Amino acid sequence: KVLDSSNVRGRVAISLIAFSGLRLQTLGNESGTDGLRIVDLPELTINGDGVEFENIPAVVKVRKELSKKNHEYMTFLGSEGCEYVRLYLTERIQSGETLGPNTPLLTKSKFALRSDEPFLTRTKVSELIRRAIRTAGYENRPYDLRPYFASRMLMAQDERLVQRDYRTFWMGHKGDIEHKYTTDRRLPKDQIEAMRSAYSGATKHLETRHTTPSAKD
Repeated sequence: KVLDSSNVRGRVAISLIAFSGLRLQTLGNESGTDGLRIVDLPELTINGDGVEFENIPAVVKVRKELSKKNHEYMTFLGSEGCEYVRLYLTERIQSGETLGPNTPLLTKSKFALRSDEPFLTRTKVSELIRRAIRTAGYENRPYDLRPYFASRMLMAQDERLVQRDYRTFWMGHKGDIEHKYTTDRRLPKDQIEAMRSAYSGATKHLETRHTTPSAKD
């Protein structure tokens, strides 16, 4: 209901928190000077006016500048969230925006590169999500989407679909995987693929649709 009550930009924000476990300030910091960028979704490719993902679930990297704990980590975004991202970026391309690696993933306007402050602030991200929650008839806080991710991953953990260390790492908490990632600056490909497979199995607890969603005007 919350997703249905939002436009496509709002669906991207909601998905990244509810399906990937990100904090609001990762999407846009307090001053609106930084936030998640296209380069932070390294498996996303833009070819002309088309947007595609090389792998789904797709890797989402959180730079240390955007991390509350001041360390880099990564998580994933499944098929539903990736489709919202694809629709949103396609809409921006068709509106005349040129997208590059450092382009904000979420912007103040469609013509982000013409704005002095292209990123949404944390407050604006919160307002965007709160509007959808209220329209859907709920009183929850925007931040409640992150505990949604945590609780759903606990369900997946109980079913032995996800390891506790994976869930901890995806939420940006410190642990064994975080220590290796920040020390070596990379994880072995086989471990990334193991995490991707685990996340994929857990999406049945996260995602709300099993068919391709469409953009809402």
